[in-house]
Amino acid sequence: MYFEVTEQRRDLLAAVAARWPVVADTLHQSKGVLHREMQVVRRLAQDFIDQEHRDELQALFSLLDQFVARGDERLNHAIAVSFMEHLRFDGGNDGDTHWAWQAVPGELSRLYARLNTQTDPSRS
Repeated sequence: MYFEVTEQRRDLLAAVAARWPVVADTLHQSKGVLHREMQVVRRLAQDFIDQEHRDELQALFSLLDQFVARGDERLNHAIAVSFMEHLRFDGGNDGDTHWAWQAVPGELSRLYARLNTQTDPSRS
């Protein structure tokens, strides 16, 4: 699904590409499909979790948290659905990635909680 390229979306993707150039080409190849772009960012985060790159994961989560706090509804939805919902907080080198879930900052955590409450009536 194509969405208008908002300033927040452009700024977020530019910040991700600048900090982690390894994903810049893949983000560009997503051709403006917001949910695909968020999947690229999710794969980056998942690699950080699986390889226990705690500082990098914290930096990525903090960046996303800043954008969630700004409240762009479409961007927040994509972050919730195509990023947070598909992260696996298990695995890693020793199988213990509880640290990764604990690294999820406030706004990002609340966004994820709201998504789960809306999609799963048993959680309300």
